[in-house]
Amino acid sequence: MDFKGKAAAAALLCAVLQASAWGPAPGREQDGALVGFLESGRIKSLAAAADKASAPYSPRPESVAALQSLVDPVHVMVFFSARRPEDLKLAAAVCRAFEAAANTALTVEYVGVSEDLARPASLLRDNGVKSVPEIVIFLQGLEGGRITGRPRRPVEEEIAETIQYARWRLAEDMITDYDYFKFTFHEDLPLDCTKCHLPVRSVARPVRSY
Repeated sequence: MDFKGKAAAAALLCAVLQASAWGPAPGREQDGALVGFLESGRIKSLAAAADKASAPYSPRPESVAALQSLVDPVHVMVFFSARRPEDLKLAAAVCRAFEAAANTALTVEYVGVSEDLARPASLLRDNGVKSVPEIVIFLQGLEGGRITGRPRRPVEEEIAETIQYARWRLAEDMITDYDYFKFTFHEDLPLDCTKCHLPVRSVARPVRSY
């Protein structure tokens, strides 16, 4: 090998070593790096890189107010493909809506799913996810509802309404459980409370004769 050939080989080796040290270029992460739990900051960065022309998402104030009003714990899991710009946009919108609500009763996890829907296998299996995007909502540890596919309306509006409907449905199922309502906020729900709070019957006192 002549001098020029050696120099070219050395330059190629340096480039390979440098690339391995720096990691993949932005927007070209390995698939494994985009599967599993992802943090909101990274999701917003990926979404911005995938669609540089879009302005940061602004959630609807009414939906944010509805999320802020929640008292009892609600957990949300967002399953999406971090390789699809539309999925990233959806997940980033959820990030901004929950950040705007700033409600400690609300918790959210973002799960990146592989293109073949095979990973993360345990999370997909345990939550019955067979397509993405999908948003699963839990109330008190039980599934209350899910949003499958990309919603036609703003995602925070869909989430807020799904939560409200799930709360009402759960309350209807527990309508005669006094202890449940004793520790669960429900004043805003359209419930027939007479099933639980029955009027107290007056008992006639015996008349004494003297």
